Amino acid sequence: MNQKKILISGYYGFDNFGDDAILHVLISDVKNSTNNPKITVISDNPEKTKLKYNVESVYRFDFKNIFSCMKSSDLFISGGGSLLQDITSFKSLLYYLGLILLALILGVKSCIYAQGIGPIKSKFGRFLTSILLKKLVFIAVRDTESQNFLKKLGVKSVLTADPVWRLECDEIKYDLDASKEKIKVGIQLRSWHSLDDKNLKNLAEAINTSFSSENYQLILISLQDVQDLDVTKHFEKVMKQVNKSFETSIISNLSICEVSDLISQLNFFIAMRFHANLISIKFNIPTLAISYDPKVESLSTDAQIPYISVDNINLTELREKLQELINNKDTFTDKLKNFSEKKQRESRQNLELLSKILM
Repeated sequence: MNQKKILISGYYGFDNFGDDAILHVLISDVKNSTNNPKITVISDNPEKTKLKYNVESVYRFDFKNIFSCMKSSDLFISGGGSLLQDITSFKSLLYYLGLILLALILGVKSCIYAQGIGPIKSKFGRFLTSILLKKLVFIAVRDTESQNFLKKLGVKSVLTADPVWRLECDEIKYDLDASKEKIKVGIQLRSWHSLDDKNLKNLAEAINTSFSSENYQLILISLQDVQDLDVTKHFEKVMKQVNKSFETSIISNLSICEVSDLISQLNFFIAMRFHANLISIKFNIPTLAISYDPKVESLSTDAQIPYISVDNINLTELREKLQELINNKDTFTDKLKNFSEKKQRESRQNLELLSKILM
């Protein structure tokens, strides 16, 4: 049997926890779908991607090599979180659509693997997306908003779930080095224009109301240091201004599996990033989401966890939502267990779809 050659694109090589976790699962799915595949990943940091995932890799703007890899591929997978949108930039949308167009021109079977699609504001962007996506062998989307958006464009898709629901790690543990008697509260922030000192202080004040006793340990987690670490360090200072006795620690520069294991050890979690919330829900941790993006709000609504908008971190509302988590901890844990199991089953469809076209 000939070795299958698979080319994968996405937001890879940027040390972004969510996208790296997606790639981790995607590579596993490809290997489980066909015998000994040759996998090449388009990345911003090819050398790091090669070492991290034991795959071939090509630089994301090395179009000559991308063309060569695409031409010899049996399947092109557009994988990742939210690639096809123009909120980040219109150029980004054109880049990822351009790769799909190249695959179609070269006659390479192509698919979209469990993405969040949209929003796409520009008429030309929507037109191009509609034309190209209708020619793919399958489109799997991770949420109903994406599926409804594609329906409006006349594009059929399969509703699955985010691949990270099935993230598995082999014996990689993170030693939290924390007192077992302490109640561990995780806090994960990222840089955002409206996360100013006023909102940070309100967050610190609410945490002081709910988690200030000596029974609590506060663990501040940076998942993408270039965007998270500065605001995390600044927030620690804000917290100390509110209450000098806060027991805090900052944890950064972890592997995918270390992050997953760390979050699994928490008792409560307050998080901004989509995949930080997802991992917390996966491990049934009572969680409060700080929504900076519709996808975070959508996940929170589906999982029935409390959330608050980053644009207006109202102190009274935040205190009430944190108290809700504390008062109903067992109820949240049970509810999240059922939700997580459902999402893991739905996510398995991604593997089944890949297996069908790689058999």
